[in-house]
Amino acid sequence: MSRYILALCRLAHKLSPALAPSTSSTPDLSRLRRTTVVSRAAYLAVAVWALVSPRLHPATAQTTVNSSQQAVDLVIDRNPALSAAGLDADAMRAHAAWLTALPDPKVDVSWFPYRVFTARGSQRTRLAVEQNIPWPGLRAARSGAARFDAERIDQDALRLALDLTQDSQLAWNRAWRAGALIRNARQFQHSLSRFEASATNRYETGEEAMAPLISIQLERAALDLAMQKFSEDRLLARRDLARLTDMPDLALPDSLPPVFGVAQGADFGPAPGAGPEAAARLALELPAEHLTAEQRIQMALTSRPDLRALEALRRSRLEDAEVARLSARPDFQIGLTWVDTAEETFLPQGDGRDAVGLRLGLTIPLWGAARRAPKERARLGVAEVEHLIRARQTAIRTEVAEISERVDVQREQLRLLRDVLVPRAEIAQQTALVAYRSGQTSLLQVLDAERTLYRLRTQHIDTTARLMETQIMLERALGSSPASRDHSYHD
Repeated sequence: MSRYILALCRLAHKLSPALAPSTSSTPDLSRLRRTTVVSRAAYLAVAVWALVSPRLHPATAQTTVNSSQQAVDLVIDRNPALSAAGLDADAMRAHAAWLTALPDPKVDVSWFPYRVFTARGSQRTRLAVEQNIPWPGLRAARSGAARFDAERIDQDALRLALDLTQDSQLAWNRAWRAGALIRNARQFQHSLSRFEASATNRYETGEEAMAPLISIQLERAALDLAMQKFSEDRLLARRDLARLTDMPDLALPDSLPPVFGVAQGADFGPAPGAGPEAAARLALELPAEHLTAEQRIQMALTSRPDLRALEALRRSRLEDAEVARLSARPDFQIGLTWVDTAEETFLPQGDGRDAVGLRLGLTIPLWGAARRAPKERARLGVAEVEHLIRARQTAIRTEVAEISERVDVQREQLRLLRDVLVPRAEIAQQTALVAYRSGQTSLLQVLDAERTLYRLRTQHIDTTARLMETQIMLERALGSSPASRDHSYHD
């Protein structure tokens, strides 16, 4: 914008002397006055344009994503790799429709520069049309193989959608963890500020040694360093979300809700000034929590898109085997020939009657090796895919069982922190604080109790984040449909 204003100023400066021409070589007072007025008017117009132009062209606002579900919706709608996968499937379906058509007919036109004399006259031109007809069922088998390939590509696109959903949820979880840790650190920092003021006063009056003050200052410095690391983690998570959603201007709110619901609030992590019991009374509401490990395994075996893609590949290989079998059958050719004959008077029967011929042909599959090789290749291809399916089923069973065990262990760890450790640390912190105010203990013991509470709350946040991360991986292992079920995973 600044270069446009500079160009207008230069143009006004150049045009202002030319608006009042004069033939006299001596200075003209009226001409100078008119030039001054025009110059001022031009500069005034430029100034008005500079003030009005930003209002006419407002800056593009950032897009704020307020929930993990909204981030998933944006990924499903906007990710270019997902759109490309859907287009690939559409292209394969169009190819399947093309395979049902007959081959193009062959047209042959011949012209004789030197006439060929026959009993009916002299031949001048010849037109032949030939159509190749494959064995019945061969075109349908080829089209069926292509349709199963399109289904396989569809399942691969769904697998990509699940992977992108998992990546966006993991990035959101990292951003939520960083925000919760920052709020927890700020509360601890607020407590350290109060302790530092008290330690300074007691040190100046000679009631306390310098050791507690130094310990508090070191603790605050380490806390500042940790908060910088948490801010960096949040920035990296925002960058990953911007890449997944194809939105470079994506922004996140200051307080993010977790990926999964929370029983007694929309967020975890005590805010500055909140009660001491606010950190440990929140429980996650996780999906598929009521299912057993075997039920989860059966769900995964019926829902995983990678397994469905292998099944579609197996059916495609079966169609390839059918194509190989039918390709060993003969093809048919049917043709029509028309010969243009000219009348010749010197011939007894040279009346110039045109000739028409019908031709039928047959492709004879003579060589046995050419017939057996495609069949053997198709048979081995089917066996290969069946082995891949069994290997994938085994991998799915072990993956779901392992992640289910991790979910159970982490849920028990979270329960122990929420119901036992953090409440006891809060009681110990309150007891130490009351004892310090009554002069029964030192500031170092209060600081140690505050540090223990901060460490357990941090561990509680980390355990919650790890549990949500494992739950996200479990949902991906189960092959659940993307959270945005009302969207297609390709355009």
